[in-house]
Amino acid sequence: MTRKGTGSSDEGHDVDTSPPVSDRVETTTCYMCACRCGIKVHLKDGRIRYIEGNRDHPVNRGVLCAKGAAGIMQHYAPARLTRPLKRVGERGACEFREIEWAEALATAEEWLGRIRASDPKRLAFFTGRDQSQALTGWWASQFGTPNYAAHGGFCSVNMAAAGVYTIGGSFWEFGEPDWEHTRYFMLFGCAEDHASNPLKIELGKLKQRGVKFVSINPVRTGYSAIADEWLGDARDATEWRDTHFRVRGPAVDGLRAAFLDNWIETDPELYDASIDRFPEQPVAGTSVVQCVRGASETGRSDVATLTRSLLNLARSRLRIATAYFVLDDELRASLIDAAERNVRIEILLPGPHADKRFVQLAAEGEYERLMEHGITIWNFQPTMLHAKVMTVDGALANVGSANLNPRSVTWDEEVNVVAIDHDLAQLLDAQFDDDLERSVRIEPGRWQRRAAWHRVAERAIAPVKRLF
Repeated sequence: MTRKGTGSSDEGHDVDTSPPVSDRVETTTCYMCACRCGIKVHLKDGRIRYIEGNRDHPVNRGVLCAKGAAGIMQHYAPARLTRPLKRVGERGACEFREIEWAEALATAEEWLGRIRASDPKRLAFFTGRDQSQALTGWWASQFGTPNYAAHGGFCSVNMAAAGVYTIGGSFWEFGEPDWEHTRYFMLFGCAEDHASNPLKIELGKLKQRGVKFVSINPVRTGYSAIADEWLGDARDATEWRDTHFRVRGPAVDGLRAAFLDNWIETDPELYDASIDRFPEQPVAGTSVVQCVRGASETGRSDVATLTRSLLNLARSRLRIATAYFVLDDELRASLIDAAERNVRIEILLPGPHADKRFVQLAAEGEYERLMEHGITIWNFQPTMLHAKVMTVDGALANVGSANLNPRSVTWDEEVNVVAIDHDLAQLLDAQFDDDLERSVRIEPGRWQRRAAWHRVAERAIAPVKRLF
């Protein structure tokens, strides 16, 4: 897809695609998470310009994640503490002043001296990650207190003990999985800051060998993003139904602009002209395309304006597939107004395999009112429906990351691509028809007879649905 436009190029112009970015390179360790990857830090005129993974380091073997690359922003963050702070106001007032290390150490010595002189056991001493646990115990014993602990006692030691007693071994600080011979890999609740790069490197190898991977975690992480549910074509409950697009041509500039809009919030320098390249995009098609970004902000986002505009523009048919469907008053009014203009509206939503039941309950609370105005609602049956697609009058397509819910149109960082392209809209409509063959239509009469507990659950979720 692309929008109409023209491009230009400089024939015969030599471009240095790898200009030097530094005058010195230092080898060190990344401390942006618990992984401790090896890195090479490029400096120019004494300032950090670029961070890359160290290919010779045994932990990450050159791989560097986004957190590691962002270490430059932490190093130069305006909020970074460079001196100790001393509270000068009432406790809780958040009033501090900077002091020198000599004053900070003298203050600590005075406090600890009074405690040790009266009753050393009054001190509870704890050291965090990356501190020597042996040194912690030695220092506490010299001070005279038995009340001490270190990070390992709250984290890795407990995990190791559980691993030894359940499966005979432990990962992380006390061992390593048998990557070469495993055929079924289970990952229980691993945080993103633990073994990030080495673990993902080995997981990639497991996937290449066809090893079954199961992630058990109360939160969504990058580890779970490679689960088998993302494979296939929604043939059963193990394969989610999603739609992916490749964008080419000048519309790519719109996606790049959306990225830069976020990037500038993390670094005052938008880009480095000696490194970053923004080549002209060739005109790859005849579609008229607009990239629309939504951002967390006060009032309506551009995605919210886009959604309401498309609902108001529809004249004959409106088809919507979305993973999360929660309406505010304006969205509901726009849908009903379109239906009263004799626009045929079909909405396809997740069915029995919805991944967030509480969000689905919020959607179900809208069914009855929408169906009263002739809007048809379908539930996709084979698996979780994760696609976000809207077609208008068989001529316009709206695709992207935004759902039809308050989070997408108000709070979340989203980007959608709108294309005036009859062929694309027809293709998406054909896929929509295929999905309806595997869906169940919500019948108004039967829906009105739903169980009393179902109605109670819908009403219970209604006061907080704006958060969804």
